[in-house]
Amino acid sequence: MILYSLKLLTLLLRATTKNSGTALPGLLLEKYFPNTLKKLLAQFDDVILITGTNGKTTTTQMVCHLLKAQNVDFVTNTSGSNLIRGIASSVLDKTKNGKVQAKLGIFEVEEATMPLLSKLVRPRLIVVTNIFRDQLDAYGEIDKTLRYIREAIESSNNPILILNGDDPRVQNLSNYSNGEINFVKLDPKLLEQIKFEDSNVDIKSNITINTKVWNIKNISIDDMSMEDFNSFSDIFKIDILEVIKIENCVNQRESFGGTSKNNVLMQITNGKEFLKNYK
Repeated sequence: MILYSLKLLTLLLRATTKNSGTALPGLLLEKYFPNTLKKLLAQFDDVILITGTNGKTTTTQMVCHLLKAQNVDFVTNTSGSNLIRGIASSVLDKTKNGKVQAKLGIFEVEEATMPLLSKLVRPRLIVVTNIFRDQLDAYGEIDKTLRYIREAIESSNNPILILNGDDPRVQNLSNYSNGEINFVKLDPKLLEQIKFEDSNVDIKSNITINTKVWNIKNISIDDMSMEDFNSFSDIFKIDILEVIKIENCVNQRESFGGTSKNNVLMQITNGKEFLKNYK
């Protein structure tokens, strides 16, 4: 009955607002029915979590696109709401008669949410894109942000890690899982254009790391060609260039307050109405 009521609420919100990605049903599920949420998440056979300061949305979009091309069923939070409430709403949306309609979950996750989510699911694979200081307003300090991700890895069952092998702080996360460790690195010449936070790399000597160097010619994703993508893997096809367009990634963020065109226009309208009434 709980799930039927929340799904009905989702339909009503979509019918009465322009915001198709509302996280309200997920918020209610998270706050008032946590056991129900845990049971839904437990239905996944595999879960992939994608986190980091930058690149979460683009990375998630590319992974989902590749899996769709292989006809793999999955649940993901395409709305861009990367808190537990947004993930819960996405799962709820793909639930029928109490059953989640896929066995694979692929979720973009905000860093501070990682340890909370890892208590509800046991991810098979965790992807960490990078750790930069432009999230300081949200989390206080860069080490605290890193600690959130480390706690999630430690509380999981030795997940496979795919890490940014050029970011020293992210490299050190390899110490916290006994699962398969993978570094993705760029040609050193390109790294002159990226300023990672200085930090000592201190990786345990008994850890085996698989390293893949991506020999791309352009570091800007807008300038990347099919040759760049295929230098990493031939699984990429020409339509990946549409997926990674910044406007397409941004327009996926339909959660309330998100950066999609519809949301921005709605916020402008609401702001104008507020100023009008304020006068």
